[in-house]
Amino acid sequence: MQPWLIRKLGAGLLTPLFKNETGSDARPTKAEDTDTALWSKAVQLHSVEPLCEHLKPQQMGVGVKGGVETLVLGLAISREVACNNGEDHIIMALDLKNAHNEYDRVEAQAEIEKAADECPHLSSLPAAHAAINGVHTDIFAREASGKLRRITKSCAGGGQGNPTTNGFFPLVIDSTMKQAMQLHPSIQIHCLQDDVTIEGKD
Repeated sequence: MQPWLIRKLGAGLLTPLFKNETGSDARPTKAEDTDTALWSKAVQLHSVEPLCEHLKPQQMGVGVKGGVETLVLGLAISREVACNNGEDHIIMALDLKNAHNEYDRVEAQAEIEKAADECPHLSSLPAAHAAINGVHTDIFAREASGKLRRITKSCAGGGQGNPTTNGFFPLVIDSTMKQAMQLHPSIQIHCLQDDVTIEGKD
């Protein structure tokens, strides 16, 4: 794909996302053109089931119905069993700050290509990531006159608000989660996107 076309696909309009009614927690999101947004949704829907299969058992935030409830109830049961048996039990909850916005795109591309090699049903994702999240993508803002003006370049992470980011980011951290569990068999690691829970005896 031509670099100029990749830049156009990856470009977006800087748009505030208000997480509460007061507007005190506003986050920058990238609003794509309608055609790119629809294409991103199609890619996400096409890949969600093979992604779920590839990322399990650690990642419960991709394609797992009732993932939040399952994780919360599972942790409560694990804690209750440990207490009843008089066993030491540690539960640690981590929220990776700005995780979707700050991951390295070059490293992410390598992880996505590796996953596609292992699972042919994910073969569309390397091209999708390269197109949507080029190493440098343009960010625009709308002036008071209504004219669009390029204000900066985005060089890390995925587009917050783009549905494909919720598939790309878990692939970035998946190998690290699996390696950690292999090195420490007594612990369990589960994720809801960038919310990581570690439990075990060590």
